Amino acid sequence: MEKYIATILWIFLLAIGAKSKNSCQLTFGGSEFKDRMCSYRKNAKEFDAFYGRLLIALDSNDHKQISKMMKYPIFVIIDGKRTVIRNPEAFIINAKQIFNQNFRKLIFNDVQNLTHLSSGIMLGKGELWFNTRINHGKEIWKITAINNDI
Repeated sequence: MEKYIATILWIFLLAIGAKSKNSCQLTFGGSEFKDRMCSYRKNAKEFDAFYGRLLIALDSNDHKQISKMMKYPIFVIIDGKRTVIRNPEAFIINAKQIFNQNFRKLIFNDVQNLTHLSSGIMLGKGELWFNTRINHGKEIWKITAINNDI
């Protein structure tokens, strides 16, 4: 993946932070996704920032950062077998196999193809799923499913 993507995404994230806190202007996703997010999610801007950080981490192969963005345990495909990843350390060890070249290319080709559903947010045809989890009383975004066998 080209390294300039990280720079562009960082500029978008800075632009989001500069906007009024009362507005719901999102960088990622199509117009239907943005409308649904702004209508149904009070933390739509937090997702936008989370997703931007994920794309930057993927582009720079920052497996440690990505490992912090997961809800564990999480199931993935490694060497053709369904495997459970139980913690950040296990993710980091297997990250290159999970986010291999083909899977990363698929993600970056679908970067704007986000769908808001009652079960969470889906990237593309379900390559990645996102949802919120409560952590110390605060709602935070996490990757909740990885379908890297697509």
